[in-house]
Amino acid sequence: MRFSYDILDDREKIIYELRALYAGSGYSHFRMSRFEEYDFYSRNKYLNLSESVYGSTSIAAIGVAAHECGHAVQDSEGYALLRFRNSIVPVVNIGSRLSWPLLVIGLAIGVSGLYTAGLIMFLLVVLFHLVTLPMEIDASRRGLRMLQEYGIVESSDEVSAVRQVLSAAALTYLAALAMAVANLLRILAMSRRRN
Repeated sequence: MRFSYDILDDREKIIYELRALYAGSGYSHFRMSRFEEYDFYSRNKYLNLSESVYGSTSIAAIGVAAHECGHAVQDSEGYALLRFRNSIVPVVNIGSRLSWPLLVIGLAIGVSGLYTAGLIMFLLVVLFHLVTLPMEIDASRRGLRMLQEYGIVESSDEVSAVRQVLSAAALTYLAALAMAVANLLRILAMSRRRN
C-alpha cells in the first residue's frame, strides 16, 4: 500500500513537511510533541510546540516551528554557540537566582566578597543573553531557508510574513540582552554610590 499525501488535512500536511524538514537536514532523532506554554527545542532532542503552533497552519505557526527545527539542525551539526550556551545553563540558572541577593547583601553589610560573587554570577547571565541572541537569529535563518527549500513557503508574501514573525521573535532576545546590560549598569552604579 502506498502513502497518499492528498488524504492529509492541512495540519497533518504541515506536520509531515516539518518531519521531512527535520529528516532532510540530516536529523533523524525526531520527536515532536505538544507543550502547553511555549515552543522550544530541548536538550533531550524533542521539538516541543505549543498547542497554538502545533495545531495551526498559519504562516506564524509554521515560522515558529521551523525556527525550532533550526535549533535541532544546530544541535545535529554541533553548532558552537548552542553547545556553549547549553553548557553554561546550569551555572546561569543558579547565578540568576543568587546574584541579586548576594549583590544586595554584599553592599548592605559591606562584604566585598559577596558583592563580587554576585557580580560574577550576573556577568554570566549577561553572557548567556549575549550568546543566545546570535544563536536564535541563526536558528531563524536556518528555519526560513528550510521552509523555502522544501517549498512550504513559496510566494514572496509568505516569505516576507515568516521573516516578520521571526524578526519579531529575535527582538524579544534583543530586549532580554538590553535588560541584562541595563541591570549590569545599575549594579555597577549601586557599587559606585556605595563607595
